[in-house]
Amino acid sequence: MENIRKVRMRQMTYSVGVIGLLDESKHNLDRRLPVWARRTNPIVRRHLGVYWKAILPETEPMLRLLLFQLALLLLSFALPFILDFAMPFIIVSIFLLPVTIYYYGLLLWRVGKECSLLMIDERESNTLALLLTTPLPISHIIFSKVAAGFWRRVEDFGVLAMAAVFLSLPVIIMHYAAQWPIDEYPVFARVGMMLGLIVSLLRLILEPLMIGAMGVMIGAGAPDRISAVVGISALSFFYFALINLPRLLPMSLPLWIVIEIVLPIVLPLIFIWLSYLLARHLLRRD
Repeated sequence: MENIRKVRMRQMTYSVGVIGLLDESKHNLDRRLPVWARRTNPIVRRHLGVYWKAILPETEPMLRLLLFQLALLLLSFALPFILDFAMPFIIVSIFLLPVTIYYYGLLLWRVGKECSLLMIDERESNTLALLLTTPLPISHIIFSKVAAGFWRRVEDFGVLAMAAVFLSLPVIIMHYAAQWPIDEYPVFARVGMMLGLIVSLLRLILEPLMIGAMGVMIGAGAPDRISAVVGISALSFFYFALINLPRLLPMSLPLWIVIEIVLPIVLPLIFIWLSYLLARHLLRRD
């Protein structure tokens, strides 16, 4: 019996140690984030369940690959034939692009849906009023809900981000070179490709935050769960129609810069701000 008791004590000590290491590792990772986005934030943690173990994607390999691609574009000024090596990757990217776009859209919709349902759950359980009486600022509460919805899918977004780093440049070369041939616009075409690559990766950060903020806003005002899901679906469709349909129009150079470079960055920021203002108004009204 004494031996069995010692073995069990060792197992318990080992388990506690592993949990402590995981929690310490999680804390160290989260210290890079704003307070409202950390898993140690009580508002975030109460919604995560098993998702508290989710790990942030490794950004260093993606950053190195991005810098390598930008360096290749710069080198192509002196050695134009380098871009010819992108042809096999363009073919692969064309086949994988529809799958990636579908997967990305599905992830965004799930983040928006979960953020809206988190707010509905607060209202249905009558804990929203209690949450609003805490000393936390209302902006902290709203964006903590967004963070909780994102943390549930963070590992999926990590896989998607790595795929985007690999696939974006070949597609951008094909798309931009068709509209602005490199032989005719050697400087502008390459600079546009660099900016397009950076913008495509920034969207992976801004758009999930935007969809999450929309979800919180809709959840703060929707009467029930079905209405919230329908609302975030309709609003997501409206955004992507707004960002993509203008690309079908014939464009001058200034308009092209606005639609391809400026709008994909500015529009999500505007939607995040408007969603926050409306969510704050709805919560204060309640």
